[in-house]
Amino acid sequence: ALEYARALTMMEEWRVAPALAMAANRGPLSARIMRLLGIGNLRSGIRGIGLTSSALCLTVALLAGNAIFGIGIARKVSAQTAPSTPQSPKPVTSPKATAKPSPVSTPQTPETPEPVGSYIDSIKAVGLSGVDADELIAMKIQGVTAEYIRGIQAEGLHPDVDDVIAMKVQGVTPEYIHGLRATGITVPVDEVIAMKVQGVDESYIRAMQAAGFKPDADEIIAMKVQSVTPEYVNALKAEGIEAGGDEIIGMKVQGVTGEYVHAIRALGLKPTADEVIAMRVQGITPEYIKALQAAGFKFDVDELIGAKVQGVTPEFIEQARKHGFQNLTLEKLIQLRHLGVLDKAGDL
Repeated sequence: ALEYARALTMMEEWRVAPALAMAANRGPLSARIMRLLGIGNLRSGIRGIGLTSSALCLTVALLAGNAIFGIGIARKVSAQTAPSTPQSPKPVTSPKATAKPSPVSTPQTPETPEPVGSYIDSIKAVGLSGVDADELIAMKIQGVTAEYIRGIQAEGLHPDVDDVIAMKVQGVTPEYIHGLRATGITVPVDEVIAMKVQGVDESYIRAMQAAGFKPDADEIIAMKVQSVTPEYVNALKAEGIEAGGDEIIGMKVQGVTGEYVHAIRALGLKPTADEVIAMRVQGITPEYIKALQAAGFKFDVDELIGAKVQGVTPEFIEQARKHGFQNLTLEKLIQLRHLGVLDKAGDL
């Protein structure tokens, strides 16, 4: 993918502007290079993680490698584009030659014979028309064949040229798509590419389904990005936490573990998944809970979170008691802290 990206960059330099300007303008060719690395626009906000750094690394790699690989790539691109040395495959000599069927094609899908003609004719025969020279070069370099495209189409996907190139670069095969679809998840083209980039496969999806989830494509990608495993989910379930996909992702992002939930529940609290996330966000620890309990307070999860948000600490509780307040409740302490009743004059 990097070699092809360099080639596209040099071609752009010959035609219009320096490669750096191309990357800055994010024109069509720049977008194509981004697609080659499997960087697509996913619908979920979580999918944007790390894309900016990937684009920056690509730009640096292109500039740094240009001096080293420029001559070799120029020869390769020239050889593929020069009319005197065409790189299209030799015509099929036997009129009866047919393409091998896709390994996952259904019996209802008839075999389509390979057209007798050029590489571009075979690409047109599978429904990709209006392909320009750059796209043909890209597909040929990446080893995209009509048979490969037909295998993808047999799985219900109809990618455009950029999608086909990105799928081939990322190693997406018809068998891989078939495995994803076998789990019951609807997988559009962009999500298929993203799943392959993140290492999502059929076994991972089935393991998460066995753990009680029915994630869609976006959720399964987010889970894999955050390293959510069936073991992690089962550890939380063992502590009484029943959570959906978004909640599981939120707990993993915030560093909630089965051990953390166990320690909280051992102190008499039974938080829900959302409450556990809120407690973790506010930095509530078992030690903090013990300190409030040692001061004689009884509280539920909401009061506990409110006390931490308002900055009620064991030190503040001791300060309030030194002023002679009697029958203090956690709710009254929260009000005292919020209104600044015990603050020094200079702090008011």
